[in-house]
Amino acid sequence: MKALNLFKQTIMTGGLLLISTAAIAMPSAMPDLPLAGLYSTGVNLMGESKNIGEAEQHYSVVAGPDKDKPLSITGRNFVLGNDADSSWITGLSTENSTTTYRTEFNLAGLDLSTVVLTLDIAVDNYLDDILVNGESTGLSISEALGTDAFRKFHTFEIGPNSDFFESGVNRLDFKTGNGIGPGAFRVNATASGNPVAVPEPGVIALLAFGLFGLAISRRLSA
Repeated sequence: MKALNLFKQTIMTGGLLLISTAAIAMPSAMPDLPLAGLYSTGVNLMGESKNIGEAEQHYSVVAGPDKDKPLSITGRNFVLGNDADSSWITGLSTENSTTTYRTEFNLAGLDLSTVVLTLDIAVDNYLDDILVNGESTGLSISEALGTDAFRKFHTFEIGPNSDFFESGVNRLDFKTGNGIGPGAFRVNATASGNPVAVPEPGVIALLAFGLFGLAISRRLSA
């Protein structure tokens, strides 16, 4: 009987040890991961600022006179000069018009409740709204600000715990307006978020063996 009790105790202890080891081995979420595919305006695939006159790679016009027409890098050095992080972009016919710029990013594999977008925006002349997947955020830069709209960045955050985001590809739209002279748009876009924790195969195996050991121990005790 002593031997049987010792055997049961060994199995139970081993099972609990395996489960504990598996729990420790679970990968923890890594905060502030950069989200691939979310770019600032006027940069290349490496995130490096492009030269004036080159084509914009990551943003397009989905509403306005320049819909489906190419965008290019422009200069606003007398107000807020292009730098290593971003550049101004513009179309062909932005005077006295409204223009909606769009970019896309991918949140596959991320815990949507932890995602945060930080958007530093400058615009000539005003920003009516920012939409995520077609839903209005209510964020804007008033036309009443005048030259302040394009002389400095205005910072907005979307998230965490936002209902706007979806797993997979997301759309980000900027509804802008312009008065006299050529219009332009610029955004420094950064994002962070935690990955969804997924147990590795080895961790799953440890859990399975641990539970199996506990099941045997209970049967022997019955």
